[in-house]
Amino acid sequence: MNILLDTNIVLNIVRARDYLGILSYISSENSKIYLSVVSEAEIRSFSIRKKWGAKKSDFLNGFLDGINIVEVSQLFVLTYAEIDSYSQRSNPNFVNYTFNTPRNMGQK
Repeated sequence: MNILLDTNIVLNIVRARDYLGILSYISSENSKIYLSVVSEAEIRSFSIRKKWGAKKSDFLNGFLDGINIVEVSQLFVLTYAEIDSYSQRSNPNFVNYTFNTPRNMGQK
């Protein structure tokens, strides 16, 4: 299974002491990890605004170098809309949700 990370997940991975443990938990050995170019821009902007030091910035750069960055196209807009409506518990294609309250994707 391939994994598409959200900006908030990358932020938590960078902040974690055991980032390798997190990565091994969320993906199997055969998984490829992806991040949209929009999320890359968001996390880089966040690091600038929060004045991350060299150590954390270097880790972020190394992490981003090791994953697949995906360009955004119209194809992904529809997929994002499906995921976002699911996260808000309002996607008509789903009846059962594994969470009780809406999740705001990308909201800080």
